[in-house]
Amino acid sequence: MTKKKRTTINLGRYYVDDELSVRFTPSVIDRILEVVAIVISVVAFGLACYGIYSLPIKPPILLWLCPFVIPIMTFVLYRLGYASPQKISFPFRITKQNLGMQYLLVVRLSRVLNIIFSLMTLCSVLTLAAQTYNTILPGIILLLSLLMLVCLVVYFIFAYRYR
Repeated sequence: MTKKKRTTINLGRYYVDDELSVRFTPSVIDRILEVVAIVISVVAFGLACYGIYSLPIKPPILLWLCPFVIPIMTFVLYRLGYASPQKISFPFRITKQNLGMQYLLVVRLSRVLNIIFSLMTLCSVLTLAAQTYNTILPGIILLLSLLMLVCLVVYFIFAYRYR
C-alpha cells in the first residue's frame, strides 16, 4: 500500500495544511491595465533606444544595454500577475474563504505597480533626453513614488480588511 504524499504550501508567514487552489480569469479592467503598462513601456523603450543610439559619440557598452532593462522589468511585473498563489507571500493568513480575494488584490497591485514603474521609466528617459534636470519631470517621478507608496498602503488596508 502506497502512502499518499501530503504537501504543505507556504503562503506567507503561516503554513496551511489544506491544498488551496484558485483560478483567476482576468477581467476587462485587468486587460486594460496590462495594455496601458505595455504601451507606456514600449514608448519608453523606443525613446531610450532613440536617445542612446542617436548620440554623436559611441556610448559605452553598458549604456547600450540600459534600454533593454525597460522591457525586462515590464515583463517581470507582467508575469507577477499570473503567478500561482503558492509563489506569493501574502501578508495575512490565507484560508479557503479569503484566498480568492487576497489573490485578486495582489494581482491588481502588480498591474498598478507595473503602470507606475513604466511611467517612472518614461519620465526618466524623457529627463535624460531633455538633458536639463531643472524640468518638471523629476517632480513627476517623486509624485509617482508617493503614488506607489499610497498604492501599497491601500493594498495592505484592503488585505487586512479581507483577511
